[in-house]
Amino acid sequence: MNDFTDAERAAPVRQHALLRKEKRLRFVTWFALAWIVAVVNIPDFVMGVLQYRNSLIHVVCDISGLAILAIALLYLLFTIKEERRVTWFLLIGMFLVLMSQAIRIARILNLLNGLQGIGSYDWYLLVRTFDEACNGVGLVLIAASFLTAIVDLFAAKGKLTVHREELSREIERRKEIEKEILQEKQKYKDLMHNLPVAVYRNTPGPEGRFLEMNPAHVAMLDADSEEEVMRYNVSDLYRTAAKRKEIADKLMRQGFIRNEEVELVTLRGRPIWGSVSAVVKHDREGKPYFDGIIEDITSRVEAERLLSEQRVRMIENARLASLGVMAGGIAHEINNPLAVIAGCAERLETCPDDMPMNDGSVKKFLRMIRDNTFRIQKIIQSLRTLSREASSDPFVASPLATIIDTAMELCRERFRLNNVHCEVTLPETPLSFECRPTQIGQVLINLFNNAFDAVRESPEKWMRLFASDQGDYVEITVEDSGPGFSDEAADKLFVPFFTTKPDQNGIGLGLSVSHAIVEAHHGEIRADTSSGHTRFTVRLPKSQRATTQQANS
Repeated sequence: MNDFTDAERAAPVRQHALLRKEKRLRFVTWFALAWIVAVVNIPDFVMGVLQYRNSLIHVVCDISGLAILAIALLYLLFTIKEERRVTWFLLIGMFLVLMSQAIRIARILNLLNGLQGIGSYDWYLLVRTFDEACNGVGLVLIAASFLTAIVDLFAAKGKLTVHREELSREIERRKEIEKEILQEKQKYKDLMHNLPVAVYRNTPGPEGRFLEMNPAHVAMLDADSEEEVMRYNVSDLYRTAAKRKEIADKLMRQGFIRNEEVELVTLRGRPIWGSVSAVVKHDREGKPYFDGIIEDITSRVEAERLLSEQRVRMIENARLASLGVMAGGIAHEINNPLAVIAGCAERLETCPDDMPMNDGSVKKFLRMIRDNTFRIQKIIQSLRTLSREASSDPFVASPLATIIDTAMELCRERFRLNNVHCEVTLPETPLSFECRPTQIGQVLINLFNNAFDAVRESPEKWMRLFASDQGDYVEITVEDSGPGFSDEAADKLFVPFFTTKPDQNGIGLGLSVSHAIVEAHHGEIRADTSSGHTRFTVRLPKSQRATTQQANS
């Protein structure tokens, strides 16, 4: 990873180019000065030693000096053209020296001898003086430009040195930052590889592939290596490709997903459950990819499935236990009609053979047999209705009076044998509501059994049931003459295995199962501690569809 910008990466290149430029300027400047000094002084010195005089040598030396000077000046002009002061010095000095050299060459070639014949003024002397003046001023300006350029070069060199030091410090600082970033990246990588949950990066679409993953992801998929997983499409690991598309579409639509439970298949064909959380990101080219984690929740899903099965069995056992509690009363309830039927049959057997069938006593016995048979049939029908498992039954519109009557049919004899007065009050207008009748009957039986246990040892024994129409709800209240319970106990009444009954008289499942059934009906059951007696109120919606829509909205 390199966090330097393009400008920062180009800084060393610019620095190296400035150093080369500085060396070239220094070489051109010193070479031009050395050449001019040499061609001006060395020929005069040599000819003075040899006592030789030749004007052509002076011309050649001056021309070569002018050529070198012109080349140096042009190079300087193009190299340091932003320095206007140096540029003007060079241009003016070059113009004056070139003018001086032109006049000098003209004098050497005797092109100006005609000026000596003018008698009114010594024009030849004036031109010669002008020549010397141009040459002197031009050389001064050229020297000034060279000196100015040298001063500027040294100043630029100083600035360059300072800049170089600052740049070196900045580069060192950047290197430290880059080192820290690499260390943080390594820490992140180590953290990702040590996480117990699967971490992945993959591309979207039906042909999406994995880009990165941690060892936990490889292990979760029963793979031998990361490369083995890379050979598969992401959708190949979903139980159904449609679920993969659903997850990907949702992720692209809202930008993230949280704890989406999906069923996956490992590379060895083992089904697993995973909780997926992911976000959408984009690379430098704007292409999307997914970063996410998968938590293996197979054990939790399996535990929830087992718990659900155990809950169903617990409800079933609680229902059968409730019926078992009433078994004695039910047996007595059936034995009484059977005794009547048996007695009537014996009386009919003792009747004379010639007794007509339309005799009043015969009709009486037959009517008693029929009524008691219907009585036994009703009890058995109620028992069959409330004894079967009904958690998967559909919600159907059911008359409230029928449900209450069915439940009371199984309890009435038990209450009568123990001198418990039962009173049922229903609204004048018949009420119906959507429910699973068998389950609501079980709730009522649980409340009736609790009422019986509460009043069995009381001097005053009674149980009352009130039903009322509460608009969109049906409300059923079961109250008995028992002593009630404390607020502390009321908070625990619906906790499984909590009971206020004496030892061996209850296992604490009746109310918890009733609470689960009422909640499944989108209703509520509550205990009232303010009445001074034991009172439970069940509140159920008349329409399950309307309640479900309201909850979803």
